[in-house]
Amino acid sequence: MSNASAAGRSQDFQDSQHAAIGKRSREVDDEIRYCERCGISYLWSIEEQRTRADAGAPAPEHCPGCRVLLPPPARTRGLVKWYNIRKRYGFIVRQGEPEIFVPAAALQGARFLQTGDLVEFSLGQNQEGPIAQDVILLQRDEALLDKPR
Repeated sequence: MSNASAAGRSQDFQDSQHAAIGKRSREVDDEIRYCERCGISYLWSIEEQRTRADAGAPAPEHCPGCRVLLPPPARTRGLVKWYNIRKRYGFIVRQGEPEIFVPAAALQGARFLQTGDLVEFSLGQNQEGPIAQDVILLQRDEALLDKPR
């Protein structure tokens, strides 16, 4: 076997490898997407595409910033309208929605709520109407923390 034919086969092998790599890289590529909430464009990277594909998750509808700010599916956020520590219940308000009753038993982590606290919760139903369940305190109202009592 001559050196020329061995070199030719080696070159053919390298060309086929480069073609296979090029084909794989064309299958998945970084993608420019637009956020459904805020409208900005963002890059959906190859790494995130592969991670989501492995998990069976669909393509994101929101930019990374909105994904951090928005509550997870089946949960919502609101502000505490008022909460009575002695009676152990209160109400949460959301923009354009009716008030939601929040009993102390629904609190996760926090022992009580204060007016103006930002909370995240899932919605439930009892005999009297909608009720907040699995309430998580996201942020205390800083204005109330600074006031002397």
